[in-house]
Amino acid sequence: TFHGLCAWMLRREAKEIGLSMDFVIFDEEDSLEVLRDLVSEQDARSLYHYMCSLKVEVDDEQLASGPIPKALFAKKRDFEPEILAYQDELAANHALDFADLILMTRVMLMKHPHIRARWQGKFDMIQVDEMQDTHLSEYGILRVLAEHCQNLVLAGDFDQTIYEWRGSNPGEILRRFRRDFSGGCTFSFDENHRATRSLVAAAANVVASYSQYAPPKPAVKASPGRPIEVHFARNSEEEADWIARRLKTELDKNPNLKAGVLTRPNHRALTIAEALTRMNIPHLTVETYEFFRRQEVKDAIAYIRFL
Repeated sequence: TFHGLCAWMLRREAKEIGLSMDFVIFDEEDSLEVLRDLVSEQDARSLYHYMCSLKVEVDDEQLASGPIPKALFAKKRDFEPEILAYQDELAANHALDFADLILMTRVMLMKHPHIRARWQGKFDMIQVDEMQDTHLSEYGILRVLAEHCQNLVLAGDFDQTIYEWRGSNPGEILRRFRRDFSGGCTFSFDENHRATRSLVAAAANVVASYSQYAPPKPAVKASPGRPIEVHFARNSEEEADWIARRLKTELDKNPNLKAGVLTRPNHRALTIAEALTRMNIPHLTVETYEFFRRQEVKDAIAYIRFL
């Protein structure tokens, strides 16, 4: 991931750029815990997302003024003391938040020419998957790293752009890519080998209403697949019961069946999980995988790392 790449680069160069080599990374919950001591619960969440967006959207000229650009205070001057206090608390804990990883890497590459040259010489080829979810600050890091080797592949699907609210801008990234790397080639892979014909046809009909690209085609050997069924329920409980009954029917036919239930907001998954429990259907929820984000687990891991 971009965060993983940036954390690796910063740790390798920490001593030279004045960072603690054993800095820790604060996830969203860690950051919110700091902010809740400074502002109200409601303000904490909005302020966190505001700071994250500003840190990744700040341009190179603003970065020249330092790692904490003045742009961070542009729209929320009332919270300037809290923003500074938040950054001070991170520094006191030798910590960076997710947005800091991107921000500090950009600052490092901009202000330390010898470090920039060292990392430019490290890669012969760079490939980025899901580039439609990449924002301009991440592309800025890629542009610098690929400046020497001139081998950069951006792979993605514009019809799956879902992170524009978080700053992804694939159209502008492609424009800059063509400007920064002349002679680039475009390859289109429009044959779908993953899904059934019915699913591909449904997807093609949806994206046809907004896409400027050719719709996907099913692979020659793709199976027809079952027709898509749309069900309307009067409320979330009825919907959950219907899902549970359908899964129970399918499991009775095939006990080895593995199925996924996707929900829009996460709290809807709780209602469905309760219905599955009532029908004795084994299942895992997203929260099951958040074990390592629980505070007591983090504390235990911290002790282990210390030892």
